[in-house]
Amino acid sequence: MKVIFFYQRFENLGIEYLSACLKKYGHQTSLIFDPQLFINYTLPNKALSKALNFRENLLEETVRARPGLVCFSCASDQFGWALQLAEAVKKILNVPIVFGGPHPTAVPENVIKHKCIDFVIVGEGEESLVELVNSLEDGKDVTNIRNLWCRVNDRPISNPLRPLISDLDSLPFPDKDLYYIDRKEFFNTFHGFNNTYAVMGSRGCPKTCSYCQNSYLKKLYKGSKYLRYRSAPNIIRELAIAKQKYGVKTIVFWDDILTYNKEWLRELLERYKKEICLPFTCFSYPDRIDKETIALLEDAGCRVMNFGFQSISENIRKNVLLRYDSNDDIIKAITLISRSRILLFADLIVGLPTETVEDLLNTAEFFNKNKVNLINIYWLRYLPKTEITKYIENKEFLNEINEGVIYGPFQAGGSSFDKDKAKLAYLIIIANFIPRSIFKFLLKTKLYRFFSSKNPYYMVVSLSLALTNMVFRKKYIIPQLPVFLSFLRYHKYYISKFLSEKLRRLAGKSLAHS
Repeated sequence: MKVIFFYQRFENLGIEYLSACLKKYGHQTSLIFDPQLFINYTLPNKALSKALNFRENLLEETVRARPGLVCFSCASDQFGWALQLAEAVKKILNVPIVFGGPHPTAVPENVIKHKCIDFVIVGEGEESLVELVNSLEDGKDVTNIRNLWCRVNDRPISNPLRPLISDLDSLPFPDKDLYYIDRKEFFNTFHGFNNTYAVMGSRGCPKTCSYCQNSYLKKLYKGSKYLRYRSAPNIIRELAIAKQKYGVKTIVFWDDILTYNKEWLRELLERYKKEICLPFTCFSYPDRIDKETIALLEDAGCRVMNFGFQSISENIRKNVLLRYDSNDDIIKAITLISRSRILLFADLIVGLPTETVEDLLNTAEFFNKNKVNLINIYWLRYLPKTEITKYIENKEFLNEINEGVIYGPFQAGGSSFDKDKAKLAYLIIIANFIPRSIFKFLLKTKLYRFFSSKNPYYMVVSLSLALTNMVFRKKYIIPQLPVFLSFLRYHKYYISKFLSEKLRRLAGKSLAHS
């Protein structure tokens, strides 16, 4: 059967795994890619995003593909986009449509009620999607497939979950051809500057942070071993193929906490250093960092570590975010990494429940004393079924979250955006860079009240300060600027493609009338 996936803006590892599993069983797959121009924190512009809408192109491409099944994988931010496209596809093609991903997993009862959606897959989808496609192709009953929601006589039917995949090595490697070859223009324009390859060596997270969908998924699979690992040889084989086939130059490990299991990490990095030997980025957690871990990472080629500190208020971290690391843990991690050649990127969430102006000023004070290489500011997203939604008193707002109302990109605002807090967010970014005397002057005079509250400033400030910071500290220059430039090249390519398609249609209409 021919199966097509819809996705937008970025690469999606989940879709690549689903595609690989379907191809393993003899099915054909392809990707319909929506570039979503001018809908990101780097180059946001509502007027241009509306004018340069690719929907007509996507629908034409869908008709030409003649699929037997259409798949949408979406987080809550993407659900409105996916639903609108699904409705448009249903009007022009009599083809079954399935939704999966974080949002449908959290609220399948809300997703299946939309008439254009025939199936919803909850949780890990590889085995369920293969069974669904096999059954549809063979004309078999699909109403008893585990993890699947469907409708029978306009009534929603839900099936029990199958166990989590325990042996991750049994999965085929993700189908990177879907992006890197079939959509080579995406790879060339977005990844072309540094040829970055995304990989995951594990599934699941050991933490249960209140704002993260992992907190809900762990409840969904209660009693199961949620955190699972691929073997080091299996990961190395995938990366060796990537080096040879795609010519990648940098690796990003998307594991929630790559450093959580030190013994597994040690074996992986020893093999990585010998057989892959490429610079890489990873994510970690303050209480999972020590001298030995830093030495292992640095020796293997780690160039960037990303920490989600989220808040510098210990009270908010403990009681709101359900994160139990201390500020001492954070300072220790910053100090250890600052002594290495690894760059430290810190993520913070602004707009948290109970957060005060004083909390944000204290955060700026903290990073003026404990400097990192780059601070990324994000606005809180309330995701369906997560613990942090208990702070929402407005039931209408909670319903909108569960229904999947479209948000903007994380750094461009959203459900918690506040203009005054945005100015303090800029102060935090600047505090991480400027000398102590200038910072004290800003606090004393309260000049931060005159900072811009427009979000595009975040990226400009972050890039300029990060690059300068890296130069002064004589560390590796990780291609942050090339990432920014890749957005420009990405937009240039797709604008050109959009305009050429418009001209083609106009020429076609002129010939038809003549």
